Amino acid sequence: MSDGNIDDLHRTLNEVLAFLQKSEVELFDNNKSVNNSSLLSRCQQVVEKSRTPTTIRSIHHFACSGGTLLSKCIAAMPNTYLLSEVHPTSTITINNDSPEFRPTDMTSLSHYAGIPKIKALSETLFVSQIEVIQRHLENISSKLVLREHSHSDYCVGASYASQPVLVKLFEEHFRHKKLLTVRDPIDSFMSLTANGWLHFSPGTFDEYCKRFLAFISNFDSHEILKYEDFVADPKNSMIRVSDILEIDYNPDFEDFYDIFNVTGDSGRRSEAIKKRERREVSADLQKEIQNSPNYNEVKKTLQY
Repeated sequence: MSDGNIDDLHRTLNEVLAFLQKSEVELFDNNKSVNNSSLLSRCQQVVEKSRTPTTIRSIHHFACSGGTLLSKCIAAMPNTYLLSEVHPTSTITINNDSPEFRPTDMTSLSHYAGIPKIKALSETLFVSQIEVIQRHLENISSKLVLREHSHSDYCVGASYASQPVLVKLFEEHFRHKKLLTVRDPIDSFMSLTANGWLHFSPGTFDEYCKRFLAFISNFDSHEILKYEDFVADPKNSMIRVSDILEIDYNPDFEDFYDIFNVTGDSGRRSEAIKKRERREVSADLQKEIQNSPNYNEVKKTLQY
């Protein structure tokens, strides 16, 4: 229910209650009089319930940090639907010089049309669509989880965001349950390099760790799960994930999590959830690691 509709409801209820309080007419329900103060209390409860913020759920991580595996496991939870790699204002896939056929994507089409103030419009469209999907799933007793494309905010270009975009958009309008998954930056940086995804500058390991620190500073410790802990103990880790996101838990998720197709599936191909051997660290990277003050801060913050 929108704020405008809630205000209209509140106004109408107040008018009705004012009339009842002035009226000497008794109300009857099954031959029993209804106390006006009781009716007032019930109406107030209806208004307060309608004002309770909707709970929205999201998962956040850097690319090549095991997020796709965790996302598949979340998608395997009962009555839970995951939208993968969402971002309201990312333009990574938009080429105005060569528009693509995207008949259902209003944001991309708005970019192609050159609509003014496109960033504000994109954010408004995004939130409104999420609200519609959320209501649709609530009506069938299901829950929505959004997987943010955090790479767009923190690993593209010469600058980076102060907040993850979903945190910024949701903190004022929703009860936001969020989960951050992390991996030792050495591993994710090497995978990022191997995939050719060093989209930021300067493309150094220390710069990567600097951006990583800015990213994780938006989350409390109880909202953070290490990839290394997850692969060591998937079941207990997913129980914790379910508690954080307030979704139902399925103890058999390991039997079928791999049937879920999500975007960003760049690395793991094995069905088993287990620790993987680290790639060989080059001499140049080893030197960067040893001389990185930001990596030292990461180790201190996350106990790596």
